[in-house]
Amino acid sequence: MQTLLKFRYFLVFLLLVACGGKSGQTTGNSSVTTEQTENSDDKTDNSKVIVDSAGTGHWHIGNHPDPRSIAIAKKYGLDISQQRGRQFSASDFAKYDYIYVMDFSNMENVLSLATTKADSAKVSLILDHIFPNENVDVPDPYYGGDLGFDNVYQMLDEVCTIIAKKLSL
Repeated sequence: MQTLLKFRYFLVFLLLVACGGKSGQTTGNSSVTTEQTENSDDKTDNSKVIVDSAGTGHWHIGNHPDPRSIAIAKKYGLDISQQRGRQFSASDFAKYDYIYVMDFSNMENVLSLATTKADSAKVSLILDHIFPNENVDVPDPYYGGDLGFDNVYQMLDEVCTIIAKKLSL
């Protein structure tokens, strides 16, 4: 997963979460982020935050999230069952202020589409907000069973709370 956050014209934050293309991972991440912007001590103006997600691969374009991701989201009161996967594109740099990626591989994929230094400057690892300058990847939940999806949800919930607080400054 990767997220783009951008403060455009000092009015709107645009956030994109990007991952490798696993539809459950991508759409689940944007839902966690959306929930956090909605619940961030009522300081974030939701009309000024746009959250989206995209995969860096094409494998799940148009697909619903993984059933395990849907189940974990539901457990925490989120309905992601109607979301669909899409692929990150170079045009996303113009649409979003910040782009958060889930791991170094996704960072390389996203940065390979950047055409300017300004595009590249928008991209960072999402877990840098918890582990600054440590280059920590979000683990792939697919190999951890249901617990893997829950662990990733908890991790993203924590980092999205931090991001939401930063947005409300």
